Amino acid sequence: MKKIFFMTLSMVLLCGCMKDDGISNYSLGSSHFVPYPTNPKKEFSNSSATQNDLLTSLNTRNEKQVSEYISYRLNEWDDFNPNIGKDISKLDIADAALWLTDVNKTETEIQEEFIDKEDLFHMAVYVIDNRLDRCFNSGINSVKCFINWRDDYSEDFNEIADEIKTNAVLITANNALIKELNNEQLKFTINEDGLITGITLIDGTLDEEENFLFKEGDKNFVYIDKIDSETNTYDKKILTYSSVGKEIGLTYSDFGSYTVKTEVYDLDKQDVLTSDLEKSSLFAGGYEAYKMSEDKIKDSISSDIDFSGIAVGRVTNSEGKEFTTFDNNAKLSFSKYTGESNFFVNFNNWYTVSVSKDMNATEADISFYNYMGLSDFKLPDDVTSGKANMEVGYYGANPETGIPTEATGLIQFSDPSGINLGVTFGVN
Repeated sequence: MKKIFFMTLSMVLLCGCMKDDGISNYSLGSSHFVPYPTNPKKEFSNSSATQNDLLTSLNTRNEKQVSEYISYRLNEWDDFNPNIGKDISKLDIADAALWLTDVNKTETEIQEEFIDKEDLFHMAVYVIDNRLDRCFNSGINSVKCFINWRDDYSEDFNEIADEIKTNAVLITANNALIKELNNEQLKFTINEDGLITGITLIDGTLDEEENFLFKEGDKNFVYIDKIDSETNTYDKKILTYSSVGKEIGLTYSDFGSYTVKTEVYDLDKQDVLTSDLEKSSLFAGGYEAYKMSEDKIKDSISSDIDFSGIAVGRVTNSEGKEFTTFDNNAKLSFSKYTGESNFFVNFNNWYTVSVSKDMNATEADISFYNYMGLSDFKLPDDVTSGKANMEVGYYGANPETGIPTEATGLIQFSDPSGINLGVTFGVN
């Protein structure tokens, strides 16, 4: 109570806010307390997003999910602002709220953006914090009130800004371009609720597709093939998608591995008769809309960019033997001056490997150091370097800035001795 009476009149008229909770519950122009809108008491629940997050690092929200989130943030709106904004779509409110999450927006920029769109501004600010409804009381400069709160309560603002960027961006996993080492692509299928329900394998070389349109568990996709009525068995193909990108918190890209196996299932015995692995590969990729060119990056950054993350390597030899190796502290750098991408990985049960490619190139120089593995997978003594294929995708929330926040990539190397290396990696 005492805090209110010690506030100067000018402070009250400027923003109607207090340092204790961010917004005063003291009604301007009155001498008593009145209720005001409150933020939602529970966290937003989105079952499709929760399930998708178990599968992939790719942030994915469709129109229905975004609209549901905005409805959730408009807590008590109709009680305090009846009949205002009935004709404004939830997606327009989402776009406006996202625009306002930029902490650098000035008073002039906000006024120009929302000229003749006062109700949209009101609803977008309300989505950010319901208590800011007080900024729209008569006689208050609502833009200045919002900016004062944003700047005075930067921690609160940044927290809700991150939440809005996660839940209000219209972006769906079926638009991601995921490539793998065997010249195929993986494409997600989503339903009307935004849930990832299937994966299609696309062989660009043969123009063929395999559709796994039934999701089973967190990361398995299946289809039933060759039902045999005489033996009462069927073939069940299972694609298992294993994301590593979600382990390091990627948002606009993903990387990892997948397998395809075929099971013969006996309906009488209710049991699997045989299980054969058909395919195993590494993948990496992401949203083209959030990807930026290496030319743009070179022109935009002021110094080298350094990333760190995880690399997964798969090594095979001439006898068809194979093993998988990891590095949880792989490094990727982008040179401001040359545009080169330089990758460094220490596979502690194989080689330390460095790979460097020129800007916009796919051919790369690869070098091997300090072998610590089994003799079956050792390169000939005179092979310490060579040429590899390297593809890197740089991604970020604002690709127009040319400053990436994450990257994923694939590397392939083959030696005449029969030693082959495939690498997928993700960094941020």
